Amino acid sequence: MKRSLSIVIAASMLVLSWGPAAPVALAAAAAVQVKVQAPTSPLTVLPTIHSGLTSLSAPALGGSLISPVLSSQLPAAPKLAPAAPLVAAPVAAPAAMPAVMTEKITQDQDGSPTPFALSLQALAAPAPGYQDMAAGETRGAADDDFQQRIGRSGEVELLVSAPEGSGKVMTEDVYPLGLSQPGLSVKDIDSAMGKQLKNLGVSPDLLAAHDARAIGAVSQINTAVLKVAAGSADTLKAALEAQGLQVQFGRVFHVPQPQQAEPSARTVGLSEMAKIIGADKLQSELRKVLGDPIGPGGKKKGSLVARAAAFAGKALRAALGKAVENPVLPWAVLDSWVSVDHPFLKGHFLKSVTNDDDGESHGTHTAGTVVGMDRWNTHGRNYNIFPNGSASESDILFKLNMAQTDGALGTTNSWGDTSGDPEGAIEKLFVKQAQAGMHHSISAGNSGSRKNTIGGPAIAVADADMVVNGKVVGRVKRIKAIAASDADKKTAYFSSRGPGSRTTAGNPEQYKDYPQKPDESAVGVNLVAPIPKGSNVPELGGPGGSMSGTSMSNPGAFGAFLLLTRSILVLLKDKLPVVPTAQQTQFAMDLARFAMTRTAEKVAGPDEVGDGFINVWSAFEYAGKLLQDNAPASRPARDLSLKEFGILNGLGVAASLAAGILGHAVLLGILGMYVAPIPVLFAYVGIKRLLGDRVNWPSIRFSPSISFAGKQYPARRAPAPAGRMGFISPEAAAALALSERDFVTALRLLSGKNLRGAELMGQTGLSSEGLQAVLQRLDDMDMVFINGSLRPGEIAFAYIAIKPSAQGAALLIARPWPGTDRLSRTALDALGLLKQRLRFGYDLMASLGLDQAGLEAFLDELQTADLVRVVGEPRGPNAASATVYIQPSGQGKVNAVLERVRLLKLLLRP
Repeated sequence: MKRSLSIVIAASMLVLSWGPAAPVALAAAAAVQVKVQAPTSPLTVLPTIHSGLTSLSAPALGGSLISPVLSSQLPAAPKLAPAAPLVAAPVAAPAAMPAVMTEKITQDQDGSPTPFALSLQALAAPAPGYQDMAAGETRGAADDDFQQRIGRSGEVELLVSAPEGSGKVMTEDVYPLGLSQPGLSVKDIDSAMGKQLKNLGVSPDLLAAHDARAIGAVSQINTAVLKVAAGSADTLKAALEAQGLQVQFGRVFHVPQPQQAEPSARTVGLSEMAKIIGADKLQSELRKVLGDPIGPGGKKKGSLVARAAAFAGKALRAALGKAVENPVLPWAVLDSWVSVDHPFLKGHFLKSVTNDDDGESHGTHTAGTVVGMDRWNTHGRNYNIFPNGSASESDILFKLNMAQTDGALGTTNSWGDTSGDPEGAIEKLFVKQAQAGMHHSISAGNSGSRKNTIGGPAIAVADADMVVNGKVVGRVKRIKAIAASDADKKTAYFSSRGPGSRTTAGNPEQYKDYPQKPDESAVGVNLVAPIPKGSNVPELGGPGGSMSGTSMSNPGAFGAFLLLTRSILVLLKDKLPVVPTAQQTQFAMDLARFAMTRTAEKVAGPDEVGDGFINVWSAFEYAGKLLQDNAPASRPARDLSLKEFGILNGLGVAASLAAGILGHAVLLGILGMYVAPIPVLFAYVGIKRLLGDRVNWPSIRFSPSISFAGKQYPARRAPAPAGRMGFISPEAAAALALSERDFVTALRLLSGKNLRGAELMGQTGLSSEGLQAVLQRLDDMDMVFINGSLRPGEIAFAYIAIKPSAQGAALLIARPWPGTDRLSRTALDALGLLKQRLRFGYDLMASLGLDQAGLEAFLDELQTADLVRVVGEPRGPNAASATVYIQPSGQGKVNAVLERVRLLKLLLRP
């Protein structure tokens, strides 16, 4: 049908505001000058318009139609033959319209080119090469390029850092309002940001002169994030660099697009993938100890009988001292939206940040893959870094930093760019976190089969020594770039190759010794995992779908790493170094990563799969052998723990009461409560010793004043393992502002009374970290009771008291001796002389350099502590004739003190 001339003119005016679609407006405007047969759909003109304007279905472009600048660049188009006149309502004469339309199309009122004219000019210029980019990155990069050409690029980010050793140090993190702590106002954030800019040496006047603003800071990499208009960015960058600062333009990342799989590649689910990488065997072994994991819907799987059997087994292991707790392994996924209420994911996440439903499936798929490997993990956190389909570099920096402060021990990252710059801000933050102990797993990239296509941040490197019982056995990679293979372990065509990236390959001299990438390979082709919507998959309990890419292989490798770490902590617990929980978890994580590196299958060259295709079961066996081969010569003896003692006493009391009731002799059963625990205790110790645990026989003193049988007093104290000494290095103590005086003051306050952690902090002036260090030492010395948590921030809720069995030792350490300028080091030396023999008073005086008054004060102190017996008169001129020896009841206390003499001297020197 024919359209009226007025409709053509109206449509022409409308498309002038379409930006990149402006060439369509030119073709429509041409209908004003010539009468044409209007097509049924105006979209049919689009194929004749090409990006370089080499072809355009329009009249000749020249004269007054476009600006002089453009007229020299655009070729003339063939003239169109006029068609029959349009039959339409009367309108202004066509001859009068072109001049008005031309002026509006090409020039503003001040004579400058219109956006339409700029668009034509921008389209005529050559486009940059996007051949190394994935589809999503290409779209974003092309859009940014076009916006810059037409002068509509808006704001850009500048990441400003102070070089190492410059003395300019940022002291705290500052997040934008949407990510900051609740209750903080814009004014609070601006004030905090102002302090950090001052530390960095950036003045408010400089920012104001360039119309720039600061939006946040990440102190760990000493970096502030600025926003500035694109037109002012280069001049501000130059001004900041003139002050000795390092400045980078912030990158923009896009949600990775799934890759097409080879037609012959088979589809696999999470259970089948677990078999391929050997994770199914580990899952089976963990199920025997930890019970069934959480199943779809957030509930534990298994029948009622199976759960009851698991509960009974757990109770029996607890009674035998073999109780195993499910380790807490917090982790984080940085990706698009994660549907945490998906039946397969429910119950596995504790925290979500900016996790609004954006319709993306990518994040749910990657998170589900991690959970599919480590089903016992209920401490996930997810951070949506693509809330609008793209992510600024600063938003990733803030959320990656937040993941660490939220307690995540590792992260999975299925995203990146194609530059692979090791010096990028995100890459630097990954390295800093890894140096602090975090583990990161990152997709290698989907840039295909050419060499040196590893992306960023996968190009980042952070290694540490792998130390097993004091012996360095190799280097562990705490950042790994994961390549993709199919279910038959064949490298995917789209998987990025090493040995490096475009940046490292383009600077061979600077990066000549840079480590090989990628690091490992896992299943990343046609993998079925949870998605928010779709067909129901029975093993997932909800919708699932197949995707391909290194985005899929990366979370599989990361989930396998978490599963292996959990297995080491549970199944190899008896072989691990005896250290505090946090250190043991760190050791297990490093060991898991190290073992996966050493046992990966060499299915292709290192440029394709790095160390090889992961095999988790082989890694577990390797870790066990490594621990066995590097175990100490023999495990030291130990006393019964208070937990063991309490459980065994409880069993004895319960058995006595049950026997009394069943035998109709309740009174005998009650009286037997004080006798029945004895055979239970000794039977337990005997079994443990047969099993190789060098536990000491218990020393029991019965008392009718307590509600259950007996109270433990250590008969002897064997040396504790090196990892349990509980004394940090002088350097670490100095870092915590923990002094000898703090330690002694805390002991003095604790002697003879209960205190809350908050009271002890107030009276000693210690910070929570300093008090934690004091209490950890005393706890490892088996001298204090702590009821509550020792974690920083919760220390005020701990109740602390000196143990009765350690009371004398606490007094001995805490109090200075009258008449001498020495502290308890003198007492320790004296105890060493007294140990297991009689000594005359004058021997002690001569050996210690004490005068008579000093010896008298010393003997008073030891008698008060119930550690010695003095035969003769210790007072006055007869002091030298007194015979002093250790009381039998005090021998164990003396041993407990003397075994720590070497470490105490570090703290209690004159």
